[in-house]
Amino acid sequence: MSNQRDGTAPASRDALLLYCPLDRKVTRHIRREPGAGLVCVECGRRLDVLPRRGSTALGSEADAGEEQRTALVAPVDVARRPVPSRRSGAVGTIWGASVFVVVVAVVAVLAAINVVAHMMAPASTPTQATVLPTEGNADSPAPSVTAVRIANTDGLGAYIRRTPNLSDRLRVWPEGTQLTVAGPDAAANGLQWKQVTDPAGNHGWIPAQYTAPV
Repeated sequence: MSNQRDGTAPASRDALLLYCPLDRKVTRHIRREPGAGLVCVECGRRLDVLPRRGSTALGSEADAGEEQRTALVAPVDVARRPVPSRRSGAVGTIWGASVFVVVVAVVAVLAAINVVAHMMAPASTPTQATVLPTEGNADSPAPSVTAVRIANTDGLGAYIRRTPNLSDRLRVWPEGTQLTVAGPDAAANGLQWKQVTDPAGNHGWIPAQYTAPV
């Protein structure tokens, strides 16, 4: 009984249910000494209470309840603050990486299609010479001209071609070289061609404009 009269009553009798800023919930608070501030039973942190006008130093339980409304909020420990979520940044990084992978895949597919298309394309065939039909019936005799000579080259000579194509050169012969007519004339690449055999036995073609009768 003497202890209760001196103000040192048990903690359970003087405990008040107040909001603890550190624990962020309502906990039990007690006064460990008369006239001292309230202390949270769970975390042990002292809760500074502003005295209300007209109240005594010790106050009562009702006064303490009213003082809770004007209590100073204790500083929150930085270590307990929630860490900002980095989910949004991670999602943006994953989205950017996915777009890059898709672009690379599309470029690779287009390149593969281009290569396959080139491989499947048919090879270019040489220009086919068009043999001019001879006048008369099929039983008509062969043309009387059996030999020609290289002419009209200003002394430079002319090439015998493997095919009726200016770029398909076989051998060059000087002007005046005699050539044997080996077949009918043909038209190709905008020119009239004669089918001849040169003195070396090479069978080929020469533009008719560079020949003259022997």
